[in-house]
Amino acid sequence: MPLFDADLIQIGLMSRQQVTTVLASRDNSRPRLGELARNHSKLNVRSVFRLLGKQHSSSLPFDQLAVSMGLLDSNDLGALLREQHQDTRSFEDILVKHGLLTRDQAKNAQQDFHEQFAPNARSVSAHEVESDRAAGSAQPSRRPRGTV
Repeated sequence: MPLFDADLIQIGLMSRQQVTTVLASRDNSRPRLGELARNHSKLNVRSVFRLLGKQHSSSLPFDQLAVSMGLLDSNDLGALLREQHQDTRSFEDILVKHGLLTRDQAKNAQQDFHEQFAPNARSVSAHEVESDRAAGSAQPSRRPRGTV
């Protein structure tokens, strides 16, 4: 499936440099897992630095290292990743913050993109993802639109 940011470049709403700036801003707005784990007393400062040191000599990302080293379990990691996702600014918000598009332009472009490339897709709520996880399903269920 095409990417929304590439679509903005293709239709001329943004330049490649502007998209790069927005993506970097979104990445910088995302809270770091080590920080979140410390805030929730799941890791101490020493463990975070130990993980960061191991990360330099490993091809594994921070989260996978933490689990493989037994510093976080999968339930804790899942909760931290959900919080990280919730606390990360949306692409749309960053477009507006940087003055690259108005709120209406960003919403309209995103709506047009989804209608063009995913006309039958719908958002999956966090509740559905959590319900499916609890039931042991690896993929969120795809319930028909309008059902609970």
